[in-house]
Amino acid sequence: MPQTLTTLDGEGFDSFIDEDVPSLVLFTLPDCPGCRILEPIVEGLAGAHRGSVRAAKLDIAENIDVARRYVMSAPSLVVFAAGEAEAFLVGARPAPEVERWLLDAIGAAR
Repeated sequence: MPQTLTTLDGEGFDSFIDEDVPSLVLFTLPDCPGCRILEPIVEGLAGAHRGSVRAAKLDIAENIDVARRYVMSAPSLVVFAAGEAEAFLVGARPAPEVERWLLDAIGAAR
């Protein structure tokens, strides 16, 4: 069952990514077609891998100061471990590709 993504803002971002469990963040924009493709994929993966990864999204336009520290375009996925960016994926991709990337990233982050 898909999990609704936590919506982050600049105030809660650092505490969300600074956890023992790896965090997956989708950096998105409201009018971004690739972002709309990735969001349900990320929700599904968060549900399928609950306990191994926490997932959230961050609107780049509303949180430009946070976004510019990690990404240059949308959509972008970033896996964080203990507050550090560990893996990046830019652009919309098919679900199996995103899942392979995520599993590799959270495996390396542990």
